Amino acid sequence: FSTKQSSKTPYSNSSMQGSSDSLDIFPPGSHVGAEMSDRTTKKVIVGILVMLIGIPLLQPDEVAYRNKLAMTTVFENRMLLMDGIDNNEVENWEFAESLFVESTDCIDIAYSGFNDGLVKETIVPEGRSRIQELRIDAMEVITVSDASFTYSMTSVFDITGRVREEAILAILLTSFVIFLLGLGMVSFTKDVHNLVIVPIEHMIQLVREISENPLGKDLSLRAVDNNKQKDDGMETTLLIRTISKIAGLMRVGFGEAGADIIGKNLNITHGADAMNLLGTGRKIHSIFGFCDVRQFTDTTECLQEEVMLFVNRIAHILHSIVVQC
Repeated sequence: FSTKQSSKTPYSNSSMQGSSDSLDIFPPGSHVGAEMSDRTTKKVIVGILVMLIGIPLLQPDEVAYRNKLAMTTVFENRMLLMDGIDNNEVENWEFAESLFVESTDCIDIAYSGFNDGLVKETIVPEGRSRIQELRIDAMEVITVSDASFTYSMTSVFDITGRVREEAILAILLTSFVIFLLGLGMVSFTKDVHNLVIVPIEHMIQLVREISENPLGKDLSLRAVDNNKQKDDGMETTLLIRTISKIAGLMRVGFGEAGADIIGKNLNITHGADAMNLLGTGRKIHSIFGFCDVRQFTDTTECLQEEVMLFVNRIAHILHSIVVQC
């Protein structure tokens, strides 16, 4: 048993080592991605909270039980008359029915199964809509009956007001959702524009200016000044500064003679191996100046670290004379 356990131990260690190595393959997350994720999460949470608060306010109230409860009261008073017609009970039923008609939008009442000699249909007040004038969606039919379904009471209600209210609330709810989705889309697009698109456009503009005027001294300075105030640690900002520094190094390394080489290679947009640092030769007119500093070794020993200032002073004088020629 111990031998088998020892033979399996190296295998388990190697598998764990392989899994840890596979995790190291994935690159670390960028600051731009983290910022985008953070902003998106916050805005989604705010949008959901606004929807949870706004949608219930635009929902119609449920009033279906009010009419049925009033009908039940009238029906029970009518059922009491089955044991014998009493004037007080008749008055109670008529009062309950008239109160029911006045307090609701009832437009028709019909009784079924009653043989007490009383009316089986109730005349609703004038001025209310008739069944023939309403659509099916604007009517609500409720029936109340006893346990054996022998006696029943059926009422028709005019729910035009409720249907109109539900339609208006539905329009408002749809408009609210569209507005919220549009606002979210604009907000998300603004984040992408500020964090990704604008820095990329700055990079493209910087490369275009370098290709048009490789010796322009204000290109890198302008790009750096625009990003000094946005030291946010974003990779896009770092790329803009890097391009600016590379432009400065190219100006120093290539000089005026290499300006055309830089511009031509930056303007090439096709071909994988389109880099051509040599190019074709061309004739130029030049003036060469030569200066020989005698006993420069002794001068270096005397001036020490200030010898570079001495050399630069001589070079400045020589360059000025050559330019004037």
